[in-house]
Amino acid sequence: MDQDGDFGIGARLVLTAFVSAVFSATLVIAIGQSILERTPDAPAQDQPALIRTTG
Repeated sequence: MDQDGDFGIGARLVLTAFVSAVFSATLVIAIGQSILERTPDAPAQDQPALIRTTG
């Protein structure tokens, strides 16, 4: 049985939650970057011009 008391148990839970959140975020970012295509933006002359429609 653990004899750390409430503070030790709470600190361990907070640390576990933090490590889990960092790991999850890293995993989601890595998977997202591998799935998404990285295409450069089109040059300015290839993009349509904005047209003002109101006075």
